[in-house]
Amino acid sequence: MLKIIYMAKLKEQLAIAEETIEWTGGTCDDLIQLLRSRNELWHTTLAPENVYKLAINKSIVHQNTYIPENAEVALLPPVTGG
Repeated sequence: MLKIIYMAKLKEQLAIAEETIEWTGGTCDDLIQLLRSRNELWHTTLAPENVYKLAINKSIVHQNTYIPENAEVALLPPVTGG
């Protein structure tokens, strides 16, 4: 299993705050591809040109990291500020 938390704008766009999915392990890219395959909204929202970060067990990752079973993943949209 994998717990996914959608933060800020992603939570609003996808109309979901969090979910638990079946997961036997894989990479960040594997997870994003799985989520994109749901429908056009998911594909567009999580498109490669959109910049967002993933945090695995509360640590932000900067590359295609392995996500083990029973992890918690947060999808973080870009944050702007001045």
